[in-house]
Amino acid sequence: MVTIGDVKREKLTSYYGKDDYYFGSAKDAKNWHGSGAEAAGFKDMKADPLVVFEAISKDRQTAAKDLAFSAPKSVSMACFMSSDKAVSNAVSKAHDKAISETLKYIEQEGYFQVQKKEFGHVNKYRAAGMIAATVKHSLSREKDPQLHTHCLIANMGCIKGEDALRSVNYRAIYNNQALFDSIYKNVLESELNRAGLATRKTENGFELSAVTDAQIAAFSQRKKQIDAALEKQGLTRETASAEERQKATLTTRKAKDEKASEAAMISTWSETGKGVDLDLQTLKLDPQNFDAQAQQDEARKLVFDGVKNAVQTRATLTRKQAEREIYKMAQEQE
Repeated sequence: MVTIGDVKREKLTSYYGKDDYYFGSAKDAKNWHGSGAEAAGFKDMKADPLVVFEAISKDRQTAAKDLAFSAPKSVSMACFMSSDKAVSNAVSKAHDKAISETLKYIEQEGYFQVQKKEFGHVNKYRAAGMIAATVKHSLSREKDPQLHTHCLIANMGCIKGEDALRSVNYRAIYNNQALFDSIYKNVLESELNRAGLATRKTENGFELSAVTDAQIAAFSQRKKQIDAALEKQGLTRETASAEERQKATLTTRKAKDEKASEAAMISTWSETGKGVDLDLQTLKLDPQNFDAQAQQDEARKLVFDGVKNAVQTRATLTRKQAEREIYKMAQEQE
């Protein structure tokens, strides 16, 4: 799942720095992405990315947009509830790789754009120099395991060939959340399979084969709240628009509580798991199950079928429309 929201400069460290609890290495919880971050040397800095981000955004009311990616629930459960560190590390790395590839796609394929006023009109231009700080979190507001990363895309970029920093026009990013969600999930699933974790297809993407729907439901309190809010409007996740789903998410979330200890969380989750016969201790990596050639052949087929379907149904087709058709086709065939 992917959501997008405004980031006010004054909330950078107070909000994103205060999260629930990150189970893992603190140095791996925050990172830099984008050609702008690389050119400025941010990736080599030892300072807290949020502090640096706050400083470079001091002259902007809206510092960034927060593009948040959440892993499927069973993936989150494996990341934080498995006693096998190899499994936890593999899941965390797969998630990070999926985030990195999606952000790279956003910039390289022209979804990162700036605006420039010319002759009384505001025009949009493909931009360079994207700066994105990522912050990895581990819990939902109901303290269920929820691996998710906030990607703070700075409100600054430049037109290629120019030096002036300009405000970002986020419309292309906002309009293509479903595409970015598909890219994230496809890379994530591929990396998990490569590590040796089996997956199964679902209506909204995939889950780990070792975890049942009933077990997932037991750790999905936030999903139940959002679904209930949509139901009151006569909607479901499938029939609601991106704006309607996001509104339901925002109106049902409560303020963040104080941090909980890792031991307390694991104890609570263990008791919940016992009630649904969950045993993640049997979850092991089995790379031999990964067939790279078969996956590559399937990818080629999906691309071919996606393009063929798009060409047959539309007289004209832009590159971005073709990409959306391909990912749509991929999701349907999965």
